[in-house]
Order: sequence, then C-alpha cells, then structure tokens
Amino acid sequence: MALITRGRAAAVGAALASVVLTGTPVAGASADVTPPDVPWATDGQRHTLASTQLFSWVTSDLESNVASYDVRYSVSAQTASRMSQRWRSTPALARTTARTVRLRVPRGKIVCVQARAYDDAGNVSAWGNVGCTARAYDDRQVLRKGTVKKVRDRRYYGGVASRLKGEGRLVLRGVEAGSAVYVVYKQTRKMGAGLLYPRGDTRYVFGERGPATFKAVWFFHDPVERSGRLRVLASAPGSIVIDGVAVVPRWAW
Repeated sequence: MALITRGRAAAVGAALASVVLTGTPVAGASADVTPPDVPWATDGQRHTLASTQLFSWVTSDLESNVASYDVRYSVSAQTASRMSQRWRSTPALARTTARTVRLRVPRGKIVCVQARAYDDAGNVSAWGNVGCTARAYDDRQVLRKGTVKKVRDRRYYGGVASRLKGEGRLVLRGVEAGSAVYVVYKQTRKMGAGLLYPRGDTRYVFGERGPATFKAVWFFHDPVERSGRLRVLASAPGSIVIDGVAVVPRWAW
C-alpha cells in the first residue's frame, strides 16, 4: 500500500480545494430563476405636435443585471374604443440594450409602446404597461362647417389653420367617452375666445389674449362624459384660429 507523506498530503489537499472552488455547483445550490421587474413606461407626454416622440422605460433586477429589452408598439385611431392589438417591431427593437426609442407619430393617431426585460441569467419579464402619445389632427382632417376660412402661414401646425366665425365650426365624430381633449389655436391680443362642445349642449370656453403665439395648446382636464361628436366654435361676435385637435382616449392614460 502506497504511503502519503506529509508533503504529498499538502499537495493533495490543495488539489481538492481547487476542485471545490472551480468545479460545478454542488447539488442544492440556488440559481437565479426570478425574472426582472416589469418595465415601466416613464414618459408622461400624452400629446405632441412633433412628427416623432421619444418613449422611455425603466426596470430593475435584484439578483442579476438587466441585459436587454424587447420593444413593441401599436398605432391606433384617437377615436378607437380600444388600443390596436396589431403590435409592430423591428430587428433593432429586439433584445436592445437601449432604454429609449424614438418613433414616428402620424397626425390624428396615437402610438403606444411597451417593453419586456431580459436579465443576465436568461429570465424574461412580462410585458410592461403601455406609454402612449397622441399627435393632433390637422384642422384639415376634421369636418368644417359654416363660416370657416382657410389661413396659411408656415408657423401654423401643418402650415394651414381654420379661422372660425359665427356658426363656423370644426367637428370630430366618434369621440370615445372618457377622452381628454387638446385644442391647438393661435393666441393674439385681439383674438376672441373659443368654445368647445364635448358632449351635447355642454360647453367650455378656452383661449386667452396675449402676445401672438402660434400653436398654443389648451388642455381640457374634464374628460368627455359620453361618446359622440366634438365641436369647436368661436365665441360670438369674435373669431378664432384653430390649428388642430387631439383626443386621448381613456385606455391611453
């Protein structure tokens, strides 16, 4: 039988220690199987006049680092009863390490974005909440009735606006109950006020006089109470220039 000297025993002990330190984990050792937190859309801008919008999101993972994200988006009509479920994506939005994306927002549409996260262990989260931004309808995209005069200036939204007077009005049909409303108008020192009829004969006065301001935006906090048409008029006997209208349905808040 071979004898193990004191020197050989030390060498064997060192080799065993090396195996324990660098070998595979022993049975029962825990591995990270917890997915990252669900990403949360952080952009709070619900309305824009720009052709693109920057969307962003955040998340965390206490056990492993967040490695990447899948991102998808949908495009819906602002008068839709629910968000479009026709999700879109691109190769650049798959397993991306970015936490922001800039997307095109068509006039009269609302774009919603959501993300899911992967960690270094390969776990994936559920899809997060949606972040949505609506871009105003150009005044040419809504119905014009009565005394409405087209006015042009490169400083208007889309280069064209509608001057309303008397019974002249802009009408947007099919607005969903619960929608918030944005009206884009030109502010001047002499311009009169505007009237918004979001439901039946209920009306709200908007607009204020001041230094000439193109693409001023008036936000109606009180949402539309019932579905139907939305009307914008001038407060008699004056007139007002309307540049656009946006509605953000309840499902997008």
